[in-house]
Amino acid sequence: MCITIGHFLLTVYISLLIWIFWDSWAIGCIRELNTWLSVYLILEVLHLTERTIATALWKCANDPKLAETRLFVFVRVWLYLIEASWIIYGSTFIYDDKFEDCSMEQGDDLASDHVQDLKITIKVLIIYGYLLIIYLLCGCCIFLVMYKKF
Repeated sequence: MCITIGHFLLTVYISLLIWIFWDSWAIGCIRELNTWLSVYLILEVLHLTERTIATALWKCANDPKLAETRLFVFVRVWLYLIEASWIIYGSTFIYDDKFEDCSMEQGDDLASDHVQDLKITIKVLIIYGYLLIIYLLCGCCIFLVMYKKF
């Protein structure tokens, strides 16, 4: 349940960032950052939907069937794989020189602070993604060891 709340809060935060920069899609670097965030938002909504459906179904049935469990594990693995790929893609362009000079081109200090917030948020999400990838790899290793042992 705590993870679902975390996904919900992250979804709300990313939605607010996209809403703040909605009028700035004409600026090239902001458009690319917003596109990356929009796809990440879709992935977070898919995570949230999957976890909510799984929680609702598993609360109705005391013991989920093996087929349901396999389906949710399959969906979750693919979601994390797509998320990991998107994070790796994000790390390829976020450190480019054109993003270091990205601004609102209006000279507004508040707008420049928002652009800086957008860049920092994406970098934090990429770091979070790397930690998630490490966590998933450790989980896979533990699962394989337990599978071989038992």
